[in-house]
Amino acid sequence: CCCSCCCSSSCSSSSSSSSSSSSSSSSASSSGTTSTTAVKVELLQNAPLSTCSKPLWCYSGGDIYNGYGGPIWAQECFSANLQPPFMLREVRYFIGATEPELNNVELQVYTRGGNGPVTLLYSQTLNVASDMTVGDHTITLNNVWLNNSNSFCVGLAAPNNGKSGALGVAVDTNSSSVGVSYLKLEASGACYLPQWNDVLVLKPNPHGNWCITAKIMQ
Repeated sequence: CCCSCCCSSSCSSSSSSSSSSSSSSSSASSSGTTSTTAVKVELLQNAPLSTCSKPLWCYSGGDIYNGYGGPIWAQECFSANLQPPFMLREVRYFIGATEPELNNVELQVYTRGGNGPVTLLYSQTLNVASDMTVGDHTITLNNVWLNNSNSFCVGLAAPNNGKSGALGVAVDTNSSSVGVSYLKLEASGACYLPQWNDVLVLKPNPHGNWCITAKIMQ
């Protein structure tokens, strides 16, 4: 077959934008006084999410919507203004395409190093039927704390071989932030990239920052 590493060839530093808000909650103590605690919320995103339709994955026949298969890992990295500890509360992502055989997808959180994701901190299996349809999705997390650094990476993984790992997370083709969007592939031929690759350095077709955002709370 002719397979492509997210591009049409035959087999063969930036900072994240963020917005912060805070709200207050009150509680009464046994002495009758009232204490107020501010809840800080920060939204992290590297792309404007204005063109999130094209999938970045391994495809065949020169058709970016014809998934060849996995495994595949997609990670978007952020540096928060909030200092740890803080809770990762929501992850939003856009699916550009999948194959019907897709049957195992994980939401994963990694520590962040100078060259992208380093150590897996958290993994959660998602519901393929409801969470992997083409379009916009938000996953709410509970009790996922980041304690040691304000920088981290989050994204999706389809670790199975072949079509059962054919996951096409969308990229925002209007964005170009280097050093934040990373891809790893373990298929065959040009789709074998076993180390983390910066999408904006690799420049496959299509390319851009992953359509992934994160909301943290403190």
